[in-house]
Amino acid sequence: MSSSTTASSTVAAMATYSLPNITHLVTVKLNDDNYLLWYHQVEAFLIGQDLFKYVDGTHLCPAASSPDYNHWVRTDKTLVSTLSATLSEPILASVVGCKTSATMWSLISKYFTQNSTANSSHLRRCFNEISRGTRFVSDYLQEAKSISDQLAFIGEPVSNTDLVNVVLQGLGDEYKMLVTALESLDTLPNFSALQSCLLTQESRSTYHFLSVGCLACLPGYLPAFLLKF
Repeated sequence: MSSSTTASSTVAAMATYSLPNITHLVTVKLNDDNYLLWYHQVEAFLIGQDLFKYVDGTHLCPAASSPDYNHWVRTDKTLVSTLSATLSEPILASVVGCKTSATMWSLISKYFTQNSTANSSHLRRCFNEISRGTRFVSDYLQEAKSISDQLAFIGEPVSNTDLVNVVLQGLGDEYKMLVTALESLDTLPNFSALQSCLLTQESRSTYHFLSVGCLACLPGYLPAFLLKF
């Protein structure tokens, strides 16, 4: 083995055992209800550590005779252990027996993709019927965005216009003036702008929804617009 190969293998082996504690960076344990949140955090961690190539199967195990074989096995087993620490007990039980991180990742992905696809009609119905009720606006918006993300995940993305319209329809009578004002604009705001507007109003604990501070941040806003009210 050349000195350069030996040095490279030594550095790689050292990197294997210097991974940050994933439980400090991934704040949730995967269960049946939070796959997208879990995936978002774990994917970022793995990409940041240049390890995603192990779980997606693109960095295959070298031959046992290769000088890189032992390093690959140690790294992959470390990943199996690391990923296991982010799973709830029921999910962990379902991946017992997986020998590689790629097998574990594939099994988890397939399970949640199939479940989400099977629940497509239910998700779409929940999305179309969502309403704020007596909840905080922040909770209402979070649910709407979560369902939208789940639909996108199974290949049924929701357009910004549909998302904004559904949110406006479910706000309730307390927000009737705001909804009327926004629907009178030439262009509906995007979801991010609408969210900012609604959260600003909620934080002020007031029902004076047509404040300049709210409408000024939205596309199509004109100061003269307020003269109608």
